[in-house]
Amino acid sequence: MPGRNPPSLRDPAFRRELLLVALVAVGIRILHLAFFRHSPFFSAPILDSAFHDRLARSLAAGDWAAGAPYFRPPLFPWLLGLAYAVAGAGPWPGRILNALAGTATALAVLWTGARLGLGRGARVGAALAAALYAPGLFFEEELVAAPLAAALGAWGLFWCVEAWKRSGEENRRPRSTLAPWFWAGFFWSLAALARAPLALLPAGAAALALSAPGPRVRRLAAVMVAPVLLWTGPAAIMAAHGAGFRFPATQGGINFYAGNHPGADGRGVSVPAMEPTGGWTDFADASVRTASRRSGRALGPAGASGWWFRRGLAFWKEEPGAALRLTAAKALYLLH
Repeated sequence: MPGRNPPSLRDPAFRRELLLVALVAVGIRILHLAFFRHSPFFSAPILDSAFHDRLARSLAAGDWAAGAPYFRPPLFPWLLGLAYAVAGAGPWPGRILNALAGTATALAVLWTGARLGLGRGARVGAALAAALYAPGLFFEEELVAAPLAAALGAWGLFWCVEAWKRSGEENRRPRSTLAPWFWAGFFWSLAALARAPLALLPAGAAALALSAPGPRVRRLAAVMVAPVLLWTGPAAIMAAHGAGFRFPATQGGINFYAGNHPGADGRGVSVPAMEPTGGWTDFADASVRTASRRSGRALGPAGASGWWFRRGLAFWKEEPGAALRLTAAKALYLLH
């Protein structure tokens, strides 16, 4: 029943749950990769996978500033480059990295369910659903950041639940209640370095830290120290490459405009003002060139992102009815 003491690693039954979920998660991924290795895209990545593969190969070759200033957050290419440096560039390291991330997500779901006090059937069922989630397996076969972001986000959620639970428990030492808040901020800050929109998660953890009972200021500091520590280095690299001291991604503006302009259909990337491009590197460069040409002044990646974002906002100001209808269509496509 919810509310009872959660199981721990000292509980043999819970260890068996962990083992079951891990075996199912690993087993289905071995089977999935055994089939996918026969696909031509296994050895010849395209689109997003090709973008990350190219960056990772440059990083593994010793160019540690490859991709800077970053169009997308750099954590996944960094880890993929490290995997290439250790195991050699090829089709397997990235897929193994993503398979481990998918397994970690399933285990995080199990741990979170246990900490919430869910019954054995509910938490194991949820964890197995995460392990067997078909879209997750699809993204794991690609060289993309989604599996890593999901794993980091799931473990951040576990630590957030743990922090909230400990804050409500009496007779806890202050340090034992602050540590989970730090780890929630840590994992969610890393998740943002994999997927930029997840930069909102540390702010959510901070809001929870302020609303939980106990020493609010110390909890807030425990949450926020992680983004300061983890984002400062990438932000400094952005500054060193002319993009300003900022969160390490400049894709936000063009992504916002791609879904918010008169010709957008809510289904895919559409930027009529830009010339056709052959991949994400070309797309990033073309977005800067187009923004510079249309604004009448030379813009860097950060300035171009701001210009595109303002153009997207202009669509909402000038055609609010069309913007609302487009948003409703997006919601419908999301649900179907």
